[in-house]
Amino acid sequence: MPTPAQLYSTPPLIPRIIPRMFPFDINVKIIRRFANIVVFLLLPMATAFLASAETPLRQTIPLNNRWLFQLVDSPTDAVDVAAWKAVDLPHTWNAGDGSEIGKSYRRGYGYYQRNFLAENAWTEKRVFLSVGAANAKTRVYCNNQLIGEHRTGFTAFRFDLTDALRWGEDNALQIEVDNRASLEYPPIVSDYTFFGGIYRDVSLIIVENQHISLSHFGSNGVYLRQVSVDRQRAEIASHVWLSNLGEQAIDAVRVGVRVIDHTGKTVTAVEIPDLKLATGSHQEVVIPFTLENPRLWNGRSDPYLYRVETTVLVAGVPRDRTVEPLGVRSFSVDAERGFILNGQPYDLHGVSLHQDRAEKGWAISDADRAEDVGLIREIGATCVRLVHYPHSPATVSLLDAHGIVAWSEIPLAYRLGKMPEYLDSCSLLLSEMIFQLYNHPSVCFWGLFNEMSGAQEANLKAINHLNTLAKTLDPTRLTTAAAGAIEQDPACDVPDVIAFNRYFGWYIPGAGMFEPWADGGKKLFPQRRFGIAEYGADGILDQHADHRTHRTNFQLGIDSRMGTEEYQTYLHEQAWGQLRDKRYLWCKLAWNLADWSRGGIRNPTVFPSAGIGRKGLVTHDRSIKKDAFFWYKANWNTEPVLHIIEARFTPRQFKEVDLRIYSNIGLPSVLINGAPLAAKPIQTGVRYLWPNLVLPVGKVRITAQAKSGGRDFTHAVDWDVPDLLPVKKAPPPAPPPEKKPGF
Repeated sequence: MPTPAQLYSTPPLIPRIIPRMFPFDINVKIIRRFANIVVFLLLPMATAFLASAETPLRQTIPLNNRWLFQLVDSPTDAVDVAAWKAVDLPHTWNAGDGSEIGKSYRRGYGYYQRNFLAENAWTEKRVFLSVGAANAKTRVYCNNQLIGEHRTGFTAFRFDLTDALRWGEDNALQIEVDNRASLEYPPIVSDYTFFGGIYRDVSLIIVENQHISLSHFGSNGVYLRQVSVDRQRAEIASHVWLSNLGEQAIDAVRVGVRVIDHTGKTVTAVEIPDLKLATGSHQEVVIPFTLENPRLWNGRSDPYLYRVETTVLVAGVPRDRTVEPLGVRSFSVDAERGFILNGQPYDLHGVSLHQDRAEKGWAISDADRAEDVGLIREIGATCVRLVHYPHSPATVSLLDAHGIVAWSEIPLAYRLGKMPEYLDSCSLLLSEMIFQLYNHPSVCFWGLFNEMSGAQEANLKAINHLNTLAKTLDPTRLTTAAAGAIEQDPACDVPDVIAFNRYFGWYIPGAGMFEPWADGGKKLFPQRRFGIAEYGADGILDQHADHRTHRTNFQLGIDSRMGTEEYQTYLHEQAWGQLRDKRYLWCKLAWNLADWSRGGIRNPTVFPSAGIGRKGLVTHDRSIKKDAFFWYKANWNTEPVLHIIEARFTPRQFKEVDLRIYSNIGLPSVLINGAPLAAKPIQTGVRYLWPNLVLPVGKVRITAQAKSGGRDFTHAVDWDVPDLLPVKKAPPPAPPPEKKPGF
């Protein structure tokens, strides 16, 4: 293990660069080769790369287990040989303290090391280390030799270990991760924990010297650009980056592309022959192909995916192959009709999602990701904002498969850091995010910033730079951002579309302000394509308050019920009731799917938050769905919902209650301690309200029943109802009548 002094005396190998753009600078020679493209319409006519399509040509070896780890506060601290402890990846050292309040979570310098055998069979190949993500600045060493450095903690990176390996022997792999505060890369500050560690998977990838590039911004090296799409025809351009890391130039290189449907049938295949790869080169080739009468990726109703197989052959022998998803779709945003998918209005409503969870931080599993996407599906969302950083491609693949539109963003928030280094880091991170998620059809929006104001000239210049970069790298998608500033802020009109964080009824008084705000913004900027990116309120499960509770304004405009689960439910009822029919809003995204770690930040309520943001619709460990979750599920999901709210509000505070039931299967019948409730409710959409219902004192069971599709649905709650009526005293006796003289 190198000493800290050795680590920092070696300059990083990764320069700050802006990537070469495509598709606008394609080599003219490559374009001329289009005339030589061979199109295969039938599988029997395909060449060798098709015949061996199922054979894996690259080897991937997981390296998630048997690591040694220790944490120090700075690189100048000595490494304690006795302090190593065994860990498996994914791993973070803030799984415990990342959700504490009253003190800062630990931000330091983590050392990871393990050995691996470099097999003799690999000596004529290249061996890459692939790291899914490590936060935030990472250096990789192999056998005490610095291989490379990566900054920012949310995207994958790969380094070529080949020249540092000792064949047939154990090799020492060392990774150092630094999550200390820095002004050179984002995020600088935000309301979530910046978990330190290697929190996504690590593996070795062994490939031939000639391969589909593993060095292009941590991506898979294949980008399927959808040039033109309608229901009759889809024109796709496959941009493939090839690498030749051998010692000789290679002739007779061919690249084949095969599109496969869900049955395994090849629907089209294209090959481009006669390529030459210079030694040490990284070369882009473009292979266009067409799908006739494509089956479209059509959101939740039909999230259809093709597979695109790309094979590299040298002298007719397959050398490398990758498989990418292809969801064929067109989309746009209209100032009047909102989001348009495949030519039809498609309402985007949903939630935001942080990737952390209780006792794990960011070191989550694929099962955790599947659970989150399952909750997003269950609530009936059509869209998710992946906040406030790029999430794992594994998460995005699940969104692809379930037809949920995604907004992916970089963690640029509030202010800039040290320039120009900070903007260089943002540019690199944006490039990596775009290239690594390029082929995922669910991603329709690239997010540039969160709550940055364009009133500062430097901010506006940086936002314009990032917008131009995103549009150059990927002209097929829309850029967006979450604005916290006023509607007149110049930053709002830099991205293609904008959405606002508006916490009416929470940070801003007035839960009834959503509709006038939306209508006012539409009137003020009739051509602007805007939505709402965040709204919501804390919902703490062990804090409850009836609306009859005396309200004390301990802060101007703050309701003393804020922070209770009942207030959260009330606010979401108000918000969705006002936003639901605003078709011109291209997105309506509640904050947040689940509670998240806030690293010592206290919420603006009188209630303790334990270092956790409580605006989630489910709890931090995903074990409990709050009432507001069922409000949206009843509104958004067509599956039957019958839910009595305030089940956790017991004992009650008053004998009178407002009984509220969410039902999307019609009017439920209600039993109180087994006796039918005769009173009729007030219905507002899926909400049924029995106001000022007087309950019997003591233990009370409320049961709701309804039928749908031949099935019976029941939900019951148990409440303790107090007798809070004053004791009725007998009236005092009347005084005897006064006697008057003369009687």
